[in-house]
Amino acid sequence: MRDLVSILVTAPWDSKAAATKKSYFFENEARRKWVEARQLPLNESSMLLYLAERSTQVGSSSLAKIIAAYHVASGKISGIGSQLSSDLIRSQRRKEIDTRKQPEKVSWIEVKRLVENMENDEKTERDTLIVLLSFKALLRVDEAAELKWIDLKMERKSLEVRIRRAKNDQMALGRSCFVECPEGSELDCLLKRWRVRYSLRKSKSEYLFHNLNNGSKLSSSAISTITKNMLKTCGLTATHHALRRGAANDLQARGLSFNEIKTRGRWRSDGGLARYLTDDRRAQGMEVEEIEEEDEGPPVLVKETSV
Repeated sequence: MRDLVSILVTAPWDSKAAATKKSYFFENEARRKWVEARQLPLNESSMLLYLAERSTQVGSSSLAKIIAAYHVASGKISGIGSQLSSDLIRSQRRKEIDTRKQPEKVSWIEVKRLVENMENDEKTERDTLIVLLSFKALLRVDEAAELKWIDLKMERKSLEVRIRRAKNDQMALGRSCFVECPEGSELDCLLKRWRVRYSLRKSKSEYLFHNLNNGSKLSSSAISTITKNMLKTCGLTATHHALRRGAANDLQARGLSFNEIKTRGRWRSDGGLARYLTDDRRAQGMEVEEIEEEDEGPPVLVKETSV
């Protein structure tokens, strides 16, 4: 009987995705430490006090996550508690209207400039590929970290990127993103360079993006840090997710439909994608004249000589 009760108790946690569970765990731990430091009881009233204190430091979305984490860990909130927390979140959202900034998005022009200015060394080529492939395949940071060599397949001038488990893929069935990758393109050349680098190295790895010293998989936080640092070299202050946001807008500008962008980027809901897209001439039915760029040819891999 105890086993059955245990199953029911853990069901709210087990129903959540791994990333969500991890996020909620850290939120509840932070709340618990705050409450214990002030020698308060671990109950709803203390949670509301903690929520009020956090409202002076974080935004409305963070407050909503605190409430969601509390729901999972402690069950239903009372009527007055639910009303107070909702009012606090709405109040915070109203305050954010005057200070809210438009989310950062990285354009294809900026990504291409990064590739063109790439230095001829192993680390820079790996880091540049992280940025380029994340943009082209609209990768979330955890999806980029989990990519393996066998997840990439070239066929008919396109690259199939197999995402073993997307954020909203609760059944772990996997999704495929098909990216244009003609011979001589930036992505084609950089992938080939990275394969050559990998073949010459003693330490091997099944993961596409790995540590150059021991072949271990790069974590999501490492991918995020690498991306931020690479974008800084172009004068951009943006996160890895800005690549996904920029790529969605780039696809819209190229004429892809809303549903085509939604499918390629693995969005579950229309609302999730709609928040990413900005107003665009082509999306509103206007014709846009294309300006062809001069092809300077593929980059050349230069063999390094030891000194």
